[in-house]
Amino acid sequence: MIERDYAMRTAIQIIRVMIRWGVHLSLAKAQQGPRLLILDFNEAPGTRAAQITDRSKDLARKLGGVNLRIDTNHCGKIRFEIA
Repeated sequence: MIERDYAMRTAIQIIRVMIRWGVHLSLAKAQQGPRLLILDFNEAPGTRAAQITDRSKDLARKLGGVNLRIDTNHCGKIRFEIA
């Protein structure tokens, strides 16, 4: 089971990496399952989804080699699924 602390640490880590890359996000919702962590972020004005999806492999590496899927089809939200 994924712990709540892990969810928050991961969200903070994603936000820090994105800020270094010049992309600003805010956490909208975190959902935890037994094997999957889903983090929904609000996009800041002027953020393009391509700024994030193009660097998904770099982000997964920075998070410790996790399996990462980024979905941008959520009405102004960016969803990160981490296994």
